[in-house]
Amino acid sequence: MRAEIKSIHCPFCALCGGKTDCVFREQCLGGFVKQIFRCRKCGLGFVSPSPSREVLTGFYNNAEYFVDLESDGESYRPKFDFPLWVAEEIFRTIKIRSGVTPLLLDIGSGIGTFLQEVKRIQPGIDAVGLEPSTWAVEHSRRKGLNVMKGFFEDAESEFQDESFAVVCAFELIEHLLNPFLFIRQVKRILEPNGYFIFSTPDFNSLIYKIRAPHALGLHREHLFYFTKGNLIKMLSRDFTILKIGEISGYIGTGILSERRGSERRTRSFRRVREVTRSLLKTQPFVRGFYQRVSSLIGISSLFVIAQKK
Repeated sequence: MRAEIKSIHCPFCALCGGKTDCVFREQCLGGFVKQIFRCRKCGLGFVSPSPSREVLTGFYNNAEYFVDLESDGESYRPKFDFPLWVAEEIFRTIKIRSGVTPLLLDIGSGIGTFLQEVKRIQPGIDAVGLEPSTWAVEHSRRKGLNVMKGFFEDAESEFQDESFAVVCAFELIEHLLNPFLFIRQVKRILEPNGYFIFSTPDFNSLIYKIRAPHALGLHREHLFYFTKGNLIKMLSRDFTILKIGEISGYIGTGILSERRGSERRTRSFRRVREVTRSLLKTQPFVRGFYQRVSSLIGISSLFVIAQKK
């Protein structure tokens, strides 16, 4: 099988011909063979060839991508726990203009957890979400949130130049077919000095270095893998980076249980998660400790707050 794999140019280092090594290969996504290459120069990881839009859409339209459905078909537990304290951190860092109603766009808003938190702590902000999953959009709207359905690549022409004060994209850019074009379009729709806030898994984290095949196989829909260094290079021309650090809290028990197949173990993970979620929300000391431990064992994501130049 290895003999069939050829090195290809890194899409980020294309002009200088960055050479790559194949670091992962697995049959997945409904028969699609996922191959991940890593650039020797910039460290970017990327899937080649990419799956089709139809394959990805089918993946996200499944409710169980977002939640563990209970036996009644209605009750659920989220698979991805958005770290709610992040919203407070964001609004401590950025400065919103007074005298106008600022617009915030959350791209890939999922089931609306971040939008709900913005609505709670910043009621003066007009927040809107964009999400490709039909199930997640309907779920968000039932909670009273303003969420549009679609992929950003299809909907971005509907957004006027310089129309948003803040654009957020949590755990999103690794899913995109062209994250480089995405960043240019985010710049276009941001008002002068507007903020681009996002997170993405860290390809330099310990979990990728020690358990690369298992870690890379956890999220089979991920198409790109970033490091702190290549994110800085990608953003530096158009954005001033105000903060780049680590954020923990996205690992869900549903994802872990998918890899283990034990219902008893799944229930145990759920119980641990519920206790952990409560402590993280109410105890700053526990939150700080959790962040440090997550960073050490390599399950953090990179968290970026950048301001348009």
